Amino acid sequence: MVELIKSPAEAEFRLAVVSSTTLENIQLITETLCIKSFFDLLVTGKDVAAGKPNPQGVLTADAGLGVRPQNCIVIEDAAAGVRAAKKGGMYCIAVTNTCSKQDLAEADVIVNRLDEVNIS
Repeated sequence: MVELIKSPAEAEFRLAVVSSTTLENIQLITETLCIKSFFDLLVTGKDVAAGKPNPQGVLTADAGLGVRPQNCIVIEDAAAGVRAAKKGGMYCIAVTNTCSKQDLAEADVIVNRLDEVNIS
């Protein structure tokens, strides 16, 4: 996961985390994994009125990053997140960590592990 995040960040892609969890949890995880500096924006459940599958979170992220939805790639492991990305007009890569391929079928690409993803 760390390499997947580092590669686009080093190529000057703008990165965001969109999660329903608290800012404190996002910061704890990103700091523990030493990846916080790679993210330009953190969007939490408190930043939006409606959670996934509503696209408000991902649309808040792309607006905050100054990126158009069609130029965004969302990496998700939940069906609600895939649905939010697609409703928001974004390309979505789904990882079968917590859901089956069938549950993630709306995604543009489905992989079994993050190391199968190559953004470059």
